[in-house]
Amino acid sequence: MRFSDPVPELAVFELPFLIKDRASLFDAFEGALGSYFTARIEEATPFKVLGYWDNGFRNISNSVRPIRTPADCQGIAIRTQMSALHGEVFRAFGFEPMPIDIKSFLETIETDRVQAQDNPLTSIYIFDIHKHHHHITLSGHFFGVSLFICNREKFKSWPTEVRESVIQAAGKATALQRKLASEQDELVLSKFKAEGNEVVALTCDERRAFEKAVAPLVESYRKKFGAELFALLENSPFRLPKCG
Repeated sequence: MRFSDPVPELAVFELPFLIKDRASLFDAFEGALGSYFTARIEEATPFKVLGYWDNGFRNISNSVRPIRTPADCQGIAIRTQMSALHGEVFRAFGFEPMPIDIKSFLETIETDRVQAQDNPLTSIYIFDIHKHHHHITLSGHFFGVSLFICNREKFKSWPTEVRESVIQAAGKATALQRKLASEQDELVLSKFKAEGNEVVALTCDERRAFEKAVAPLVESYRKKFGAELFALLENSPFRLPKCG
């Protein structure tokens, strides 16, 4: 089951450049934002939410050239997930999106059927994508939020002390997972540089150019999801830009 089916509002986390600060995002999940999504998920699914985990910022790698602007994306075929929204985003950037299932993903990269893809830094390294794609752009265009869940009826059937122990353990596991995810990004970045990959960190102006390219798409989802959800998002500290 895709959680965005019974809880369509979760697709808001697939919008580009929504998340700029992972630590502040998770702070927000401890407040009104988390309360909103936990209520929606538990209302629409048979699951209890135990935590929100860090699945990393997605960044672009390619075998053609350094990417700093939407113009640099022109003429490059990029592998995307099986998501119509992701396809719209990459098309707005200037890429030629090709949705390809994960089962064929590595073969696709190795045979140069596509010249670009996006993934968290850890996945780019673990699956040796960096050996085929010399150029890595720290675009951070999507941020992955993973749900830590359990069956709600099963949870309710446990004795009170067991439920309390599970909640405490889930909290500790969630904190550790977020810490490790952030640390792994820094470790992998150092490995890219050591192996000779060209890592491009976008300037503020370069990032704004990408944000401008997808602004109409983001606005269409603002109308789709309504004022309440976007008010929660825009009043959260993770929305504050780092660029001056």
